[in-house]
Amino acid sequence: MEWECLFGYICLMGCRSFFVLLALVVSSALFGQSEDNAPWRASFKVGRGFMITHQPQMEYVGNQHLNKLELQAERRLIGSKAWHEDYGFPYAGVSLSYFQFDKSEFFGSGIGLAPYYSFFMAGDEKFGLRLRTAVGVGWIEESFDLEENYKNVAIGSSINLYFSVFLEGHYMFNEKWGIAAGIDFSHFSNTGARQPNLGINLPTVNFGISHQFGKSVSPGKISSEDRDEVSSYKSGERFIKLRYGNGIHDTYPVEGPRFLATAVGVEWGKVLSSKSILSGGLDFFYNPGQRVSMRQDSLYIDGGWENLQIGIAVQHLFQFGNFASGLKAGVYLKKEDPDLQFLYAEFIGQYSINKRFDLFISLKTHFARAEYCLFGINYKILR
Repeated sequence: MEWECLFGYICLMGCRSFFVLLALVVSSALFGQSEDNAPWRASFKVGRGFMITHQPQMEYVGNQHLNKLELQAERRLIGSKAWHEDYGFPYAGVSLSYFQFDKSEFFGSGIGLAPYYSFFMAGDEKFGLRLRTAVGVGWIEESFDLEENYKNVAIGSSINLYFSVFLEGHYMFNEKWGIAAGIDFSHFSNTGARQPNLGINLPTVNFGISHQFGKSVSPGKISSEDRDEVSSYKSGERFIKLRYGNGIHDTYPVEGPRFLATAVGVEWGKVLSSKSILSGGLDFFYNPGQRVSMRQDSLYIDGGWENLQIGIAVQHLFQFGNFASGLKAGVYLKKEDPDLQFLYAEFIGQYSINKRFDLFISLKTHFARAEYCLFGINYKILR
């Protein structure tokens, strides 16, 4: 088992590095999509919230409140890409959040660094309601330790995936200064790469002020000719897509070996519009860690066909130029592990390299239980 432990450790380090690079690269891409004359806006927020004890074993350490501080910088996407107009000229930015837990002996403090898009739900720049979605890298000061912090059963690693969904109302007193208030849901998870991984869920109520540097610029329009050149997925197009991906799955007991999970699949789909892609297909998952988990419950299966999971799923993605994100929901046609729900889901982000190939990252889950994070490639066959 020594080589498996070493392999798992190397892959876990790769996953952590990937999340760090993801935050940095996507942040650069977001800011690069804003036109040069779009003004910057900075804001500072304070918040108060609590930790959701979504599992019984978390009640002792999770029953607590927390304080939150946040800095963010953003620019409005004013029309250099066609999808800016499609989504009502949203904001793109990066947020830095700090969480101070009341029970600091178990968690210490937490930090989340995440690029984001912020979409108008109602109103306008002066007085409106926006929805912010952010994904990046998170850090928890005191994670699980078998000897020194064994009561923290929520998170087994210091570096984690961090995401946030923030519904915020804002009012600008003038072109420079404004106030905001909203509700945020933040989540820390290592995506199953290291146990324990029940995850940390943090709803907070937030209040803040903002300041704009420079004069507001009216969003522009993009011509229909330019609109045809912005995405590898064209409206009305039908396709067949093959996919392959790998991920790292950790099992109990803690500090045991980690396993390489594999996913392959085929999808049939259609681009519904410049914003929307719908597809459905078959998924095949092979996870050696499943056998280990079942063996702990005195359930024994072979490593071949019996360990294979087969599912049928529907997927919907929102397009942002060559980037797309969305959700896949599926039902198992074949599975052996009785602890797994018959439904599974994947939260997906993909980037089109060209008309044939996409890179993707997805988080495979069973309701609130993360199984592993997949990194892979799609090959598209046009119809």
